[in-house]
Amino acid sequence: MEPPPENPSCTVSEDTESGDVKSVNVSCSTSKVYPKARCRFLREQDGGNSVEITTNPVYSHTETGETPVYHRSQCSVTVPVQELGEGTHSFTGYIYPGVTGDPAKVTGTRADKTVTLSFSQASHSCLSQAVQGYFLEESTTCICSLSSHGHPRGTAQWYQRDQSLGSSRTLVVTRDRSNPEQKYTCEAVSDLGRRVGSTLTAKFAYAPEVTFTLDPAQTKFSKGDNLELKCSGQGNPDPTLTLTTKEIIENLTNVQKTELTHTLTLDCMDTGVYVCSGENSQGTNRMEISIGVRCPQQLSLLFNSKPQVDAALGETAKFGLEIYGFPEPITLTLQKTDVGTNLYPRLCHSVEYTAGVAPFGVVNVTISDVVEADYTNYTLTVDNGVGNALIYTFYLNKVNRSVAWVESIARKEDSLNVVAIAIGVIAVVTNGALIIAVIFLLKKNRGLKERLGSQCKDTLATTSPQDVEPLSVYQDLESDHLTSGDLGSCRTYTNVPDQKGENLRSPATNYANVDMPSAKGNSQNKMFTNQAYEIIEIR
Repeated sequence: MEPPPENPSCTVSEDTESGDVKSVNVSCSTSKVYPKARCRFLREQDGGNSVEITTNPVYSHTETGETPVYHRSQCSVTVPVQELGEGTHSFTGYIYPGVTGDPAKVTGTRADKTVTLSFSQASHSCLSQAVQGYFLEESTTCICSLSSHGHPRGTAQWYQRDQSLGSSRTLVVTRDRSNPEQKYTCEAVSDLGRRVGSTLTAKFAYAPEVTFTLDPAQTKFSKGDNLELKCSGQGNPDPTLTLTTKEIIENLTNVQKTELTHTLTLDCMDTGVYVCSGENSQGTNRMEISIGVRCPQQLSLLFNSKPQVDAALGETAKFGLEIYGFPEPITLTLQKTDVGTNLYPRLCHSVEYTAGVAPFGVVNVTISDVVEADYTNYTLTVDNGVGNALIYTFYLNKVNRSVAWVESIARKEDSLNVVAIAIGVIAVVTNGALIIAVIFLLKKNRGLKERLGSQCKDTLATTSPQDVEPLSVYQDLESDHLTSGDLGSCRTYTNVPDQKGENLRSPATNYANVDMPSAKGNSQNKMFTNQAYEIIEIR
């Protein structure tokens, strides 16, 4: 049996490159062994179980010059740090005579030191800080750096989807609306491997972009058709999508996702403008689509039908007919019922359509400078080419001037109300139910009369601004009625002595310009100091 090796010893050294450890070298030697020595190496990590190093050792042998021939033998093994991994490593070497079975007959020699390997720590920072998780600019620059050094030290690098973005520590991230969330990792990289230090989720905020479509893709429909409205949007943060009608804040549907749909079975009241809007912290965007549902013109559900229109001789009779339908009227006809000939278009008769909020509108009828022959029944025909035309009859009723004057003012108020009602009426069909939202902008006649009475009292002792001609200069500019320019707003008067102003239906009596061969327009009465003013009582 051969003697064991004399004076065995093991040492550990680190192999470095550019100042960073790349591998660990374990070397064992003996001063005298016969025959040439063999070696075996084991390692332990963090005090755990021993693991044999499988790398083949490198040997060197030198003869001692004795007989028999003894050798000074040395063996070494190199282990990459990546194979060792993070932790504290210790090593043991076995050097023995190169005969079978000898490793079991020698005691292992512990290496002279341990080696501790660790990852560096990496983290990132961005030049423009995210606000509530979102970047507001078109791009941002972020730096990945080592916040603490390990062994080996390594470098800081950016990775995306497990792919290195190069050795640069600087990353410029640009807004990409097709990829609203871009993820990157800032990692410490060395011969030990990769260690994620921080994760950058680049979310860029931008206002919604919306798309609004109809199925079927058309804008003109018939009553009873089915229509699907599809509203979609993309934004960051995710937008809240809302589908509404334009004229009133009446949500058809509202949801926070990328798409919403709504289905309608169309009725006449569904004509109008529909709005798809998307809203987030960066703003609001919207698209509008106008649709029309073909329906004949009909009286508005809110129209207070009064088939009698009051007017005095020489006055102008006006009223408005509230209707709805689609398309707008193409033919408007006004006839005297007993005659049957068209009165419109004529100088003293006009019929005009004023569009309100679709599908509503107002037909305005005007009969100017009323004469006796105008007091009769009328037929108004409104036709939009769909179904049966709307036929409405009314009667022009004769009243005295004072009553007609007050009622004409009221009719002006009503004509405004007609437009207000037409604008304020919106019909929205939601889930098969008819919802009618009405905005009433009506002014009561009583309040109107009170204001007029007050104005009359204030002007009791004043003269009409136009009444500045000498005594008895009154011009009847038209053959069958008074010139309205000669009348003050709250009084009747005459400058003919001993005659009362209420006799206005006889222009030859109060306003005949008998002594004046030429017309001078509006009258003057500066020299007349005994005017007979009469206040119209408002009841």
